[in-house]
Amino acid sequence: MSPGSWGHRSNPVSLVSSTPHKAGTQPGTYRAAGPEQALPARRITLSAVIGPLAVAISVLSLALAAWAFVEFFRHRAPTRPLFQGLAVVGVLVLVQVVALVVGLARGGGPDDGGLVVTLVGYMLTALLLPPAGAVLARMEPTRWGSLLIGSAAVIVPVLILRLGQIWNG
Repeated sequence: MSPGSWGHRSNPVSLVSSTPHKAGTQPGTYRAAGPEQALPARRITLSAVIGPLAVAISVLSLALAAWAFVEFFRHRAPTRPLFQGLAVVGVLVLVQVVALVVGLARGGGPDDGGLVVTLVGYMLTALLLPPAGAVLARMEPTRWGSLLIGSAAVIVPVLILRLGQIWNG
């Protein structure tokens, strides 16, 4: 890229409109905007790893985070139901990570070796975050323990979303 062409791409990517669309493209796919189709059309999905499970993890985790933050602002220590909610999130994340490991073993996932390492790092972080949040909250039996559970629960959906992005490339 020459210094005078900063901000200008030679092959920009545009969203294909849903109506009307050309033959061979689907609404919600990306394609190259030039006469040549240098970029393959790719379906963009919010949760591409295991869709319903990723959505369930995100919704449950964000609801748990909201509940934990309410408990924090009410100056309440974490209770058994908060720990149980974090355990449920942890089990769902475990199922998601096992599915990813099986997919990697079958040859799926990203093609780039660096992205595989990044994917494994995100998988380990997502797997270890709920138990780490529970342990830290147990060590801090004050309102700050509720904040720790809420913080862990907010981070999990971000990790799951990023796993889906890396998996799709």
